[in-house]
Amino acid sequence: MIFFKYKTLAERLHNNEVSEKQQMIYLWLNSVLWALAYTASAGYSIWGDSAPLNIFDYLTDILMLITVSTCIILPYKINSKNDGKNFISRYVCLSFPITFLTFICMVILAILTVVFEFYFFGDVIETLQTSPSTLVIIIPLFLIIIYLYTNAFKIASGQKEVK
Repeated sequence: MIFFKYKTLAERLHNNEVSEKQQMIYLWLNSVLWALAYTASAGYSIWGDSAPLNIFDYLTDILMLITVSTCIILPYKINSKNDGKNFISRYVCLSFPITFLTFICMVILAILTVVFEFYFFGDVIETLQTSPSTLVIIIPLFLIIIYLYTNAFKIASGQKEVK
């Protein structure tokens, strides 16, 4: 692994000296670092968000890191088990429609959660990010994301046919 000498890594990539597995590890580490940068706990401690964190913030952060890791490692294993080719290009290309579908699911789940809170509590909690409702949105959403990536890679690697 090359951490600082990006020119050396670029040269190794040009010479096809970086394996698919090494490329997956770079993708995974990069994704985990970005996820860490955007977690609620990092935001609070680094940027000084105004609302104090609660257990739901930490659970959401942990679930995000697990999902990011799972959405890279499982597709890589599926891809390796089948034709083992083009993991990074498949991942990059498949990420756009999966992210778009995820966004649509997130909006639907958020609307349902707001309606649920309004119906049962009479008002909407000020920030869904710090409420128990977060998990109502996050857990199904993360499971949907994992399903979409694993299903797409089964098709892309030839393990499963499109129906």
